[in-house]
Order: sequence, then structure tokens, then C-alpha cells
Amino acid sequence: MARINKVEISCISCQMPLNFRQMAKQAKQTSPNNEKRRSAKGLKRVAGSALSNLSRDARNGAFTIRKERISKLGKSGFSSSELHKLVAPPRTLARRETTLSLEESDRVQRLERTMEHATRVFGSLEKANIWLRKPNKALNNARPIELLISETGAHEIEMQLHAIDHGMYA
Repeated sequence: MARINKVEISCISCQMPLNFRQMAKQAKQTSPNNEKRRSAKGLKRVAGSALSNLSRDARNGAFTIRKERISKLGKSGFSSSELHKLVAPPRTLARRETTLSLEESDRVQRLERTMEHATRVFGSLEKANIWLRKPNKALNNARPIELLISETGAHEIEMQLHAIDHGMYA
């Protein structure tokens, strides 16, 4: 039986190899020291991303964020009406003193994660904002920003961004 040599192909956005046999071989060869090094690199990368500045509630393990992160979303292109629709009503946000509730924190992080991913895929913040607000055929002519109200919608948007990043029509 002839054996075909496989070429290792990696994802453009996440740099993960797409050859599963090679991935399994690398997983067997990794030592605990390499894992610590990799996780430390991953933590450095996460520290500058949407997951930075988390405060942890020791009682229930919930991660919350500071109220100031909402203003950073405004600078990345979200209008105040979009933020109030996607995160919380204005009166609710006005009552928050320092940290947001768990649900509001999740919503803010969802918006940050999606905007970061769209900016990486399209190469600029302006193009990402245009894509988020245009009707998309792959999403049944819905505007991607309208789907960010739920985690399921955000997952669909991320799948479309991965498809675009890999060169598939989306």
C-alpha cells in the first residue's frame, strides 16, 4: 500500500497545525516543562486581550470586570445605544459603582472577544465595524451585531469569522 506524505498546514489565525497525526505525536512528546512554558506564553497573550483585568469573587469563582471597560468598547466603535442594548440599560449601568455583575461582565467580554477576532480577521478596526453592521447572507441576512445579544449568536459570528479567515465564503 502506498503511503502519502502529509503536509502540515496551520491555521492562519490560531497557528494550530491541521494534521491530526502530527498533533498527537507532539502531544506525546511534550514534557511538563514545555507545558509550563507554553501556558506562561499563553497567559502573556491573554493578559493583553479581552480577559485582562478580571477580578475574582472567591465565594463562587465568578469573574467580573470593572465598569470602565465599557468605555473602551465605545472607543472601538460601539455606539452607546448598541452598548445599552447588548450589555445593560443605562440606568442599570449608572447604578453600578465599580464592578459589573457576572452577566454584564460576560456580555462585555463577549463583545471584546468578537471585536478582537473581527479586527484580526479583517486587518483593521474600521473594516471589522463595517462587517459587524452589514447584513450577512450566511447569517440569514442578519447583521452580526444583532446576534451578539446571546452567546449562541456570538458563536455563530465566530464560526463565520473563522470561515472568512480560512478563505471560505461567508
